Amino acid sequence: MVTGSAVAVLDGDAGNEKKAIIVAVSSQAEASRVERGMTATQGLARCGGLALFYRDRDGEEEAQLALLEQAGRWTPHFENTAPGICTLDLVGVPDARKNVQELAAQMAESLHVEGFVDGRVGIAGTPDLAFIAARMGDPVCVLPAEPAALRQRLAGVPVMALLPSPSLLEVLDLWGVRVLGDLAKLDRTAIGERLGKEALRLQDLCSGKGTRLLRLVTPPRNYSAQIETDYEIQELEPLLFLLQRLLESVCSRLASAYYVAGAIDLTLTCTNKTTMERNFRVPEPSADSEVLFQILHAWLETFTSEAPLCGIGITACPVQAHGQQRRLFEASIRNPARFAQTLAQLEALFGSANVGTPSPLPSHRPDAFVMTPFNYQTLELETDAAVSRVREEAKSKKKSGSKTQPVLVEVARTQTGEQPLGLPMRRLRPPERIEVVTESAAEPHDQRPKAILTGSVRGGLKDACGPWAVSGNWWEPACWTRLEWDVCHESSGTLCRIYRDRSGWFLEGIYG
Repeated sequence: MVTGSAVAVLDGDAGNEKKAIIVAVSSQAEASRVERGMTATQGLARCGGLALFYRDRDGEEEAQLALLEQAGRWTPHFENTAPGICTLDLVGVPDARKNVQELAAQMAESLHVEGFVDGRVGIAGTPDLAFIAARMGDPVCVLPAEPAALRQRLAGVPVMALLPSPSLLEVLDLWGVRVLGDLAKLDRTAIGERLGKEALRLQDLCSGKGTRLLRLVTPPRNYSAQIETDYEIQELEPLLFLLQRLLESVCSRLASAYYVAGAIDLTLTCTNKTTMERNFRVPEPSADSEVLFQILHAWLETFTSEAPLCGIGITACPVQAHGQQRRLFEASIRNPARFAQTLAQLEALFGSANVGTPSPLPSHRPDAFVMTPFNYQTLELETDAAVSRVREEAKSKKKSGSKTQPVLVEVARTQTGEQPLGLPMRRLRPPERIEVVTESAAEPHDQRPKAILTGSVRGGLKDACGPWAVSGNWWEPACWTRLEWDVCHESSGTLCRIYRDRSGWFLEGIYG
């Protein structure tokens, strides 16, 4: 679109342009007598070069939410005045009266950084005057508080800045009243009798007499961003480009509200109307877009979809930012961001269900555990608690006068005549399936193993101890039971643990 062209924004169905209504026009279109409320056909009849665009309601809501979050960055007292307009109460802002011009410049710069290219800031004594100042701003306007200076500053402002009704604007135009200075000179009694309360309200506004209370609001904590493309995304590079833009927008809003992201929900929409959702944990909550981008990038490198993508959505779970005290002589993760990226790469390779911290189940079944999401902060807290307990025990022993001696653990201490502690067992995971020859017996408990025919340890058995019966979950359909034997190889003397369950014989481990 060429700068300075006539533009109109339509509200309606994109497939039925004839019934779409014009809701906003540019100054060039307004000069061609294109007005709000006209249909697209009527607007084109008055201006042949009129460029028509349909409004994006989702984008407008997202922009309004971003504007409210910017307002909350300066003061908790603000009003959602109208679409694209927000009014702030700066009474409690430190040094607001001393450095008004500098404060307005900082606000305008913050709006520009957030993406509001044409953002304007106006500061005045009343909410309505601040609205007029914002319309006058380029991009900043500060109206004086003195009545005489205020009337002089507003004298040349067009009446259109007060947004009067079309009928009142038409009457004032016929009277030749086109600026606020002319409106302020009219007799108040006469204008009230002829034009009513609206004209009196506008006259009070231009003289600085009108005031009102703000309807304070609190923006919802919804830190999300979506984008729908008009083209198909078939490669990783354009997907990452759009993803980084969304992350920068979300992280900017998080930082302005002094929050960090504890988790990220990623939603990908395909052209075949299917949707894929994925939740990413952030081990060290952060509002740094680069850190969060690396977590998503590691997973997307191994991601494949059935159809091209046409939409991306990101939602951040806001949490409070907590500082962490690093101790001098205790180990901790130096770079949590790098650790999070490594976790994401492992989950992309092996699956999220196979990466985490193993937690034992309340069962006697060997290797009965589940994988829980890894949280190194909890691990550090547990380590700190364990270190504190050891220190307290050492202090108590020192006070009681007992001396602590180092404990030496040996595999076997047969030379001194003490009872041996036993041999360690190297477990095989998964257990190795084997074939075993047993003595003939009617009961499985009496079927003593005699030889192992297959597997890494094969041959005759010199001795066998057992069986030891282990079972569990008998109240469920997936109950389990097994008979364990400790056997000794006849030629090598290797000690092994074998067991038998419903599916056959297995070599569980080797002693020594």
